[in-house]
Amino acid sequence: MFKAKLKSGVSSSSMGSPGGAVMNCECTKKKLNAKSNIKIDTWNVRTLAQFGKAHNAINEMERLKIHILGISEMRGPGSNFFDINDHRIYYSRTTNGKHEYGVGVIINKTIATYVTNFIPISERIMLLQIQTTPANINVIQVYAPTCQSDEDEIKEFYSQIIEVLKLPKQDLAIIMGDWNAKIGK
Repeated sequence: MFKAKLKSGVSSSSMGSPGGAVMNCECTKKKLNAKSNIKIDTWNVRTLAQFGKAHNAINEMERLKIHILGISEMRGPGSNFFDINDHRIYYSRTTNGKHEYGVGVIINKTIATYVTNFIPISERIMLLQIQTTPANINVIQVYAPTCQSDEDEIKEFYSQIIEVLKLPKQDLAIIMGDWNAKIGK
């Protein structure tokens, strides 16, 4: 089911596409050289739904020279992408209209030209595929449920990650995000 989605950009399965927004672009024949210095980071921003928060995140990205930034707790409804200045923000959020959870990836426009596929799996998982050489990069951004969450929700989250990881073995998979880990009692 994931392979069909990967090829077509459309899924009829229960996995993914909240809001129906999926991008599948085979428009670029060029590949980004993955051996160049690409700085990747992930932050839990608590929300980007407030006015000016996305601009603040982009300003910090530029200051810290980050090329790819994973975001947890995007908050808000729907899945899609939009541009702010020289950056593109891909996001996968809830389908129920509530402003909770959500994941996203902010990339600079140079790297955005190499994105071949964006798959919003759920409000907690998204996949962004970047065409690079010598191997393609798959950025998987997650926002894990806490231990107080319903057991079924936790099982579904990890089963979706297992499905997403059924990618070509020669590709580089980067799994990042907020795993909501607790240390201690």
